[in-house]
Amino acid sequence: MQISLSTQTYSAPVKNKSVAGEVLSIAGEKFNKGIGVHAHSKFRIKVNDGQKFSAKVGVNDSQINYNSENITSIPLTDGKRIYYHMSESKKQFVGVEGSLGGVDNGSVVFILLNNGKEIYNSGVMKAGNTAKEVNLNLKRGILEMVVEDAGDGESGDHAVWAEPQINYFEVPPIMVAYDYEGERVVQSQEVDLRLKEMISQLPEISVPLSQPDYDWLIDNHKAKAEVYRSSNGKDIIISNGLVARTFRVSPNLATIDYVNQMTGESILRSVSNEGILVIDGKEYSVGGLSGQPEFAYTLMDWVDDMTITPNSFLIQNFEVKDIEDRLEWKKVRWASNLHMPSGKELIFTLLKDNILVKVHFVLYDGIPTLSKWIEVINNGNIMVQLNQFKLEQLAMVEGESLVDIPKHFEKPNIHIETDYAFGAMQQKTSDKTTFWETDPRYTSQTNYAMQLPAILEVSPPLGPDTAIAVGDTLRTFRVWETPFDSHDKERKGLFVRKMYRTISPWTTENPIFLHLTTTDPFKIKTAIDQCAEVGYEMIILSFGSGLDMEKESDEYYSKYKELVGYAKSKGIELGGYSLLSSRWISDEVDVINPETGKRGGMIFGSSPCLSSDWGYNYFRKIRRFF
Repeated sequence: MQISLSTQTYSAPVKNKSVAGEVLSIAGEKFNKGIGVHAHSKFRIKVNDGQKFSAKVGVNDSQINYNSENITSIPLTDGKRIYYHMSESKKQFVGVEGSLGGVDNGSVVFILLNNGKEIYNSGVMKAGNTAKEVNLNLKRGILEMVVEDAGDGESGDHAVWAEPQINYFEVPPIMVAYDYEGERVVQSQEVDLRLKEMISQLPEISVPLSQPDYDWLIDNHKAKAEVYRSSNGKDIIISNGLVARTFRVSPNLATIDYVNQMTGESILRSVSNEGILVIDGKEYSVGGLSGQPEFAYTLMDWVDDMTITPNSFLIQNFEVKDIEDRLEWKKVRWASNLHMPSGKELIFTLLKDNILVKVHFVLYDGIPTLSKWIEVINNGNIMVQLNQFKLEQLAMVEGESLVDIPKHFEKPNIHIETDYAFGAMQQKTSDKTTFWETDPRYTSQTNYAMQLPAILEVSPPLGPDTAIAVGDTLRTFRVWETPFDSHDKERKGLFVRKMYRTISPWTTENPIFLHLTTTDPFKIKTAIDQCAEVGYEMIILSFGSGLDMEKESDEYYSKYKELVGYAKSKGIELGGYSLLSSRWISDEVDVINPETGKRGGMIFGSSPCLSSDWGYNYFRKIRRFF
C-alpha cells in the first residue's frame, strides 16, 4: 500500500524497518515485514471487501548511539532537536529530542478505529514490552490505524505495526489520504502576475487542436514543435501538430490535457501532477491541482475551480528554448541520419522549502514524441535524501474496459521508453521503469474490483534512495512518450523505428562487424584481411576469445597494440569485450539482492558494485588497456 498517504508528526513511515531505519524488533522478537512509525501517526484505509485485520504491535528495540560522531541534530521550530545519522551518501532519521535532552525510551498507545468507532486499544506500551497480538473482524468503510504518545511526549516513540494484514474477499483494500488539515498554500500574487504576463507573450493557438491532413511517416516537414498559449490566456500548449500537452500554471502547474492530434483524441482522463518526489521519507507532489469531481474525464470548466494540491512544489517560472544536443556525437563512420533532432524545450521551475525542481519537456520536430526529465536542486543548508521519485503520474484513458480481471489488460496505445533500460536484448523486456497502476479515485470504471491499469507511472524500480548534498543537483533519467494512430503492428513498428532514428541518430551509425572467438594473432590477422576484403568495418574479440582487459602487462599491451595497428592499416577497427556482470567477486564487493539481502539471484546471477574499490580499480584497468 501507498503508506506515504499517512500523516505523521516526525519523519515518515517506513516499510520493513523501524522509523529510525533499524531492524524490526519488539522485545527481541524479530520481524521481516511491518511498518515503522513515529507517534503521532495515522493510516486511513478504505476496507472495501476486507473482513479481518491482524498484526503484532509494540515499541521497536533500539541500538542507536546518539553520541556517535555520525549523529547530527537539527533544531526544530518548537525548540526540540531532530536527530539524523549522516554519511556522505545517506541521511537517516533516528529520533526526536526529549524533555531532558537526548532521545527518551518510547511509550505509545495503538488504536484502531472502524468507521470512527474504536475497536482496539493496546493500552500503554513501552520499550521492552512484549508484542501484543491483534485479531479483529472488520466492517466495510474506513479503518484507521493510529499511534499516539502515552502522555509523556513523543521522543523515542518508534512504534511498529508488525506483519499487518487485511484478509479480503474480492475488492482489495486501499490506502487513502486524510483530508488536508491546516493552512492551505496560496500562490503569491507576484508570481501569478508574472506568469500571466509571460503566457501573453506566447503565440496563440485555437482549441480544439486541429488534426494533421498528412501522414507524417511519408512527409513530416509540417510537424514543427512550438509552445503556444490557449485562446483563454490561461494555458500553455506544447504542440507539433501530431501530439500536444496542455498545462495550467495558476494556481499551480498541472497537465490538464494530453492530445493525440493524429486521431483527435485526448489520452488523459483527469488533471495530473508533474511527478512525485519522496524526500526525507515524505511525499511531495510536483505541481498538481486538487478538487476534480469525476476521474473518468475532465471538463475544462472544472479546472478553474481546482486548488493547489497540499504538500506540493509551487511553480515559479517557465522558459522556452530550442532543444540542445543530448551528447556530442563524434561521427567516425557512415550513418543513415547525420542530423541531431530539432524541436522546442519547455522548462518549468518549482520551489518548496529551499529545494528547486526543474521539469523539462522536449517536443521534437517531425515525430509524435514528447520527452521529459526532472532536476532536483538542493538550495538548503543540509543534505536531503531523495528516497523515490515518479517522473510521470498521468491519469490515462484506459486501453480497455472489462468487468472482470483478465491475466493481461490491454494497455493504452502509446509507446513509453526511458534511457534507464537494461537486462535484456529487446525494449519490451529491458523496460524497468514503466508501470500501469490502478486509480482508486476512478470509481465509475467498468471493472468491479477497480483494477483497471489507468495510471501511467514512470519511476525507477528501486530507490534511488540517494543523498543530494547542499548545492548539488540530481537529474533523473528521461522518458520518451509516443502515442500511436492505429493498432496496426507494422505501422506501430515504423513509429518506434522513426523515433529511435530521430532522437538518437548515432544509432544509425551502424558498423558491419565480426565476432571473433580467438586471440591467436595469426587468426586475428587472417580475420582482418577477410573483413577488409568483403567490406566489414569492425572486429570484436568476443566472449570466449580469451581477451583479458584486466591483465596489466606491458608484453600483453604490446601484443594488442600491434594487432590494432595492423587492423587500422586495413581500415578495420578492432575492439573487445570485458565481462563486468555475471561474475562473482566477494560478499563485500557484489551487489545485494533486495529480496534476500545477499548477493546472487539477480538478472545476471551476480555483479560487482561499480562504486566499490574493486569497481574503481576495474575501470582503471580497462581505461589503461584502452
